[in-house]
Amino acid sequence: MPPALPRRYAYLALLLSSLQPATAMLLYDNGPESAAGGIRLDETVVAQDFRLAAAALIDTVTFAGTERFVPSDFAWRIYADNSGKPGALLLEGSGTAVRTFLGTTATATRYRYTLDIGALMLAAGDYWLGLSGSIGTTWSGAPDNGSSQTLLLDDDPFTDPFVGWKPALLVHPEQSFQILGTLQIDTPPTAALLGSAALALAAARRRTARRS
Repeated sequence: MPPALPRRYAYLALLLSSLQPATAMLLYDNGPESAAGGIRLDETVVAQDFRLAAAALIDTVTFAGTERFVPSDFAWRIYADNSGKPGALLLEGSGTAVRTFLGTTATATRYRYTLDIGALMLAAGDYWLGLSGSIGTTWSGAPDNGSSQTLLLDDDPFTDPFVGWKPALLVHPEQSFQILGTLQIDTPPTAALLGSAALALAAARRRTARRS
């Protein structure tokens, strides 16, 4: 059995053993569902802006919507902001969302969708979430919160020669979604403290071992 540590070093062991990994938290909420089936996702990319108050690692997107067929696959994109419109593409992916049943409409089933988007470190600032989906999927509206209105990506020059991002012109100009992840905390002082604590703990063990 290893020798017991002096009492004055016990708090160092407690400090080191109390460290817990960071857990995901809500970083941005664009509002609750207010209009089921607000806009179709099977025709183009639909984008809505969001703001991070501090640097964060984002890893999950949730949003409200409806579907007619299962399973529903979605493609997602995270854009930088460019003067109130989506700018540089920062990250993209696709997959089947985890669904939580919300109810039904006359023509479709309502769900809360959860997408694991991997991990993307973002500084504080404005960004855009872009979504598109399989046939029969929609993205539900949310109450107007004063941010930029929903935009659609028109990338077909045969239907409209002026391609690019355009207003969706909806009754509900916002979409219901949330961004989750982990805040990026400035940790050098904490890291230095823990390093010192670890060294002190090791030294205490060596001194106690020599006395025994």
